[in-house]
Amino acid sequence: MPPKAKEPRKIPTTLAALDEAMTKRYGDRVARRQDFVGYETISTGSFALDMATRVGGWIEGRMHEIVGPPDSGKSTLAINSMAEAQKKHPKKAVAYIDIERTFDWDWAEANGLNTDSRFFKKYFPDGSEDVSDQIRLLCETGLISMIVVDSVGGMESSRAMEKDAIEDDMRNAKIITRMVKATSMLAERHNVAVLFNNQPRSNVGGYGDADISAGPKSFRHSTSIKVDMRRIGAGLKMGTGLDEEEVGVQCRARITRSKVGPSGRAAEFWIMKEETKEYGPVGINRSDECFQIGVFHGVIERPSVGYYLLPTVANKIHGEGATKAYLRAHPDIAELVRQRSLATKADEVTLQSVVAYEPENVEAS
Repeated sequence: MPPKAKEPRKIPTTLAALDEAMTKRYGDRVARRQDFVGYETISTGSFALDMATRVGGWIEGRMHEIVGPPDSGKSTLAINSMAEAQKKHPKKAVAYIDIERTFDWDWAEANGLNTDSRFFKKYFPDGSEDVSDQIRLLCETGLISMIVVDSVGGMESSRAMEKDAIEDDMRNAKIITRMVKATSMLAERHNVAVLFNNQPRSNVGGYGDADISAGPKSFRHSTSIKVDMRRIGAGLKMGTGLDEEEVGVQCRARITRSKVGPSGRAAEFWIMKEETKEYGPVGINRSDECFQIGVFHGVIERPSVGYYLLPTVANKIHGEGATKAYLRAHPDIAELVRQRSLATKADEVTLQSVVAYEPENVEAS
């Protein structure tokens, strides 16, 4: 019996038929403009950097990169971002892949990270090959809201000592490239925000920028936001003589690449190393950020003497230090200032359309 002839493949001849065929074959992987409702974000932990991203922080379901030299605040920013992810998604956990084996538990807890229940361990991969497998497993569970990989510069193939150096470099680059491509797909599919900490490298070729980030060029195409972290200034020191110590450092985070907004915007904030009565607890000084940006955007007004916490509120506080202290002691008001500033920056609402928050009478001398 002769074989049955195959029916000719039907090719869609209209746009409607093509859309129907694509939807039937690929299902939810076909997206339309009306399906897009905006970016869901997780705060970076820095009020100023949230403003600089123009979308309010790290985008869920996307990859992001934090680049900077040692002691520039990369890990602290990542820890604060994980703490914010825990706040936004209380039923999910965060994960930390510690390639460099330098994670500080005490510092993480001091910055607000819950390391008891919803901090999904920290992993020590044996080599670059393990990182991709760990990310895949974490994403596929659906139990993780954010993954931090620290760091790309420390990734090395497990066969580094078995092969020639040049051959190993090529193999390592291929492994990381495949990991980046797979992570981009997994992050989008399972709605996980992935942060890669990275270090700058000298551009020995002599062309383009003096510094380039470690890792393959695939990071350029797969990451949505790239932040360059640098320490600026001499730091904040307290004490005298032999008792003098650095209690805070000022950092500048510049958006060097963004697929959701303009690049080049920068945010400056303080990271406190020690808790002080004047500047508050360790970590990012959010009260200082909140005050500076609130004043800049008119959410905190200064008509003559003293500061009005919010427009239309008659009570005022005398002095910048007292205003920051009040914001530090009342995080609910600080969060409202943050939300109003984001709203006015995005031109989504006007100050008059936001319901006024009426704090207690806090006029101080």
